[in-house]
Amino acid sequence: MLLEEREAPFDDGSWLFEYKWDGFRCLVFIEKEVKLISRNGKNLALSFPQLTEVKTFFPQDTVLDGEIIWGEGKKGSFSKLLGFSKKEENIFLVIFDVLRFSGKSLLATPLLERKSFLKDLPPPFKIAPYVLEKGIDFFNKAALENYEGIVAKKISSFYYPGKRTALWLKIKNYTKENFLLTKVFLKQGKVESLMVFDQKANKSYKIPFWGQNDLLNLLTPIVKEKNPREIILYPLLEVSIQYLEKTPGGLRHPKIVGFSPAKGGNHGFK
Repeated sequence: MLLEEREAPFDDGSWLFEYKWDGFRCLVFIEKEVKLISRNGKNLALSFPQLTEVKTFFPQDTVLDGEIIWGEGKKGSFSKLLGFSKKEENIFLVIFDVLRFSGKSLLATPLLERKSFLKDLPPPFKIAPYVLEKGIDFFNKAALENYEGIVAKKISSFYYPGKRTALWLKIKNYTKENFLLTKVFLKQGKVESLMVFDQKANKSYKIPFWGQNDLLNLLTPIVKEKNPREIILYPLLEVSIQYLEKTPGGLRHPKIVGFSPAKGGNHGFK
């Protein structure tokens, strides 16, 4: 079951709220052989064989929904998960739902009742904690603890495999920061991506651009060099970007939220 995105947290007595785990989402099929099937159909049990021991705690013919995480599964740990080792002791399987239990389908069972089939487990397994009603306080707590965000779920919701519905919502904890715009990459005369400079880290990032292409008109006063593939700029314009985390490969899930003159003057911009 997939999630729609919502901008801000909320309070509502008919909803529960969980952390948004930063890992590999998977369905856990407990049969004679345990399978951890990712969203793209890959059996992650081959990479995380230690997690197949989940069969010790559940009957056969059971299907769980969960996430494989590194450490606490907080924002900033996903890149560590990508470099996992099969002997890694800091890998966990977080379980937050039950689709089938001992041969009985629970798809048409309300969420809160499905959760009653879950019980506390020892490492490397854990049951996802949740709170009822108080989504705003929980989001603020998740942000302080550096989680990726929270997930809001209607407590009466059934489970709809593969469907994205407004019964499950993700509310992400983005970081917002300003970067200097240094270069624009073009494709067929339109802006395809931007190069921005992080002055604090002394590092550049290339990010995709999906905005309106009147950006080229805005940039005219600060063009330093230009050719059909790229435009090099004087660094006089800042780009405000929200993102989940900085990784060695760049910014995760960047989204441009605005432009403004770089500090020190308007440089001809309005």
